[in-house]
Amino acid sequence: MSAPIDSPGNPLERAPTVAVRDAILSADDLAELLAFAVAHETAFKPTGVGDAGASAPGLNAEHRVSRALPPRQFTPSRDRIAAIVAPLLPGILSELGMKAFDIARYEIELVRHNDGDYYRRHIDTHMGPSDEARRAVSLVYYFHAEPKAFTGGALRLYAVNRNDVFVDIEPERNRLVAFASWIPHEVLPISCRSARFIDSRFAINCWVRMTPPTLPKDQS
Repeated sequence: MSAPIDSPGNPLERAPTVAVRDAILSADDLAELLAFAVAHETAFKPTGVGDAGASAPGLNAEHRVSRALPPRQFTPSRDRIAAIVAPLLPGILSELGMKAFDIARYEIELVRHNDGDYYRRHIDTHMGPSDEARRAVSLVYYFHAEPKAFTGGALRLYAVNRNDVFVDIEPERNRLVAFASWIPHEVLPISCRSARFIDSRFAINCWVRMTPPTLPKDQS
């Protein structure tokens, strides 16, 4: 993790808070996860832009280049990932300065980044009033083959109102990173000279969606 470039004063101009947990899976579970990804190499498809609630998600190579496993093929792992995240979430929320909330569901995606891939600056959720279950917390779990065969691919998290205030998190093997879903962030470009699938930067993206608050009925 690089040292943050920070800014005093306005909280929206400060480097964002991020929670990092290492050594999440056992060696056996990590090997099984990598083997699963490799076995499904041909099933990975180009990723689009926009979350599941976006009005017009789609491919945009100027903004995002990577490949992901279709959700239906990663569904068997959903409960397993949620079971790992759930007991960690209270401590993560406390570290991020967020209050506990009712969870609507977990949204999970398996992604690989290879040579030249990236994801430009974006946020993971909608802002403003809404009655839908929006993403509240974003978590990214990193894994890759050993020895590591790529460089780059750090997760850069920005201050909300600044482009020059940020913190970089390295995609270390067996690392989980968590941050508020409204924090602007990007995946820096990756260099993988072999371009082999097994040498990719793999990540499991997990978004925790918040149950919308119940609004009082109009008493007029």
